[in-house]
Amino acid sequence: MTSYGTEPPPLKSDASSDGLNDGLKALDERSDLASLRRVTFAANRNSILQSDGTLTPDGRRQIAEMATQLLKFPMKLSISVPSADDLPAAVLIAHDMSYEHGVPLGTVAVSKQPNPVGNKIEFTITRDL
Repeated sequence: MTSYGTEPPPLKSDASSDGLNDGLKALDERSDLASLRRVTFAANRNSILQSDGTLTPDGRRQIAEMATQLLKFPMKLSISVPSADDLPAAVLIAHDMSYEHGVPLGTVAVSKQPNPVGNKIEFTITRDL
């Protein structure tokens, strides 16, 4: 018998990135997710970017994980932000991937795509076949 009250609390104060990390790690494994040609996921803007537009520590870790996947497999990444004001941040992410992690130029695209919840950044990883 289980009780919901006995489950351990999250180890982090902001557990919003857990799903993103699990999804990225799953691309490494032999699973249905790993065999998909295209995967899209969204992250809260404030889990990736600070109010001044720089990457949060958790955002840096997530970007590093995506960069590892892009270097390991023949994939491309599209970063979609909800407003033109967020484009510099998306360019910062693409720049960080190329110049900090060695992802080849042209692998990461940036676009503005409005979404119903204006605080999300969408990442679409497309596997080249």
